[in-house]
Amino acid sequence: MKPFLLLFSCIIILNCSVEKVGNKYSDNDLIIEKIIDSNHFKAKKTDSTQNKISSTLIKVETNFNFMDENDFEKYFLPIGAEGKRDSTAKKFLFKEDHKDFVSQYNENKVTEISKTIKKKYRNLKLSEIKHDQEKYAIYEYLEFSKVFFSHDRQTAYIEVNYYAGIYGDGTGYILQKNNGAWEIVQRINIWIT
Repeated sequence: MKPFLLLFSCIIILNCSVEKVGNKYSDNDLIIEKIIDSNHFKAKKTDSTQNKISSTLIKVETNFNFMDENDFEKYFLPIGAEGKRDSTAKKFLFKEDHKDFVSQYNENKVTEISKTIKKKYRNLKLSEIKHDQEKYAIYEYLEFSKVFFSHDRQTAYIEVNYYAGIYGDGTGYILQKNNGAWEIVQRINIWIT
């Protein structure tokens, strides 16, 4: 009877951990698709454009290792009229999330977008996109960082770079999960050319 209980316990634990990993990548896909849709970016394989997304995930511009908890919380506040962070604005990420972001920043498990996203959208490795640019191939493309999750996994942060010829910009997105759907609640301009 004991071997049966041990086997049954192992199966339950394995199923729970597989489900958690499955949800993690499912959330990543939902977040990436939300950003593509919110920008009206046409890169589906059925679209008539040549636009693409990079299958290679980029490192975020923001290094969370160099921030303390207070700087971390302030970083995600919008910039007010005087060019300073607006401390009266609604907060989406908190001091408690800092350790989780640092841990996720330092882990390099996921380096590419998922197979699900690759099947749906025109995509190339970043090195292939750079090679196309050297041949003067002109199309718009997006690069995504990995997704960072708050401690409770209800808030996410991702950085996205957009390129069109010589123009480009980088934006950080904060998303919150409401009734199982991810919604963009804040955009942070990171860079522009």
